[in-house]
Amino acid sequence: MQPSYTMIKSHLHWHYAVPRQLSQLEAALLASYPEDFRWVGSKDDWKERIGNSVPPLFMRAIAEHIREHILSAAPALHAQAAD
Repeated sequence: MQPSYTMIKSHLHWHYAVPRQLSQLEAALLASYPEDFRWVGSKDDWKERIGNSVPPLFMRAIAEHIREHILSAAPALHAQAAD
């Protein structure tokens, strides 16, 4: 298995095995959106939002890193500054 190509708002890259673009649902699933995620607007709006978004699982990893490595260090930094 290989990583997917990057999805951009103007073009959801071709399906890996068949000569067609990914459907909006396929693109959303590939970007780690849950299958039952409620999209609003037209299918073109979906495509733009998927292409412009930070995938949810990637954003979760970023948030966890910030919480564990930056925010957890903040009290120690404030204590050092107060000394």
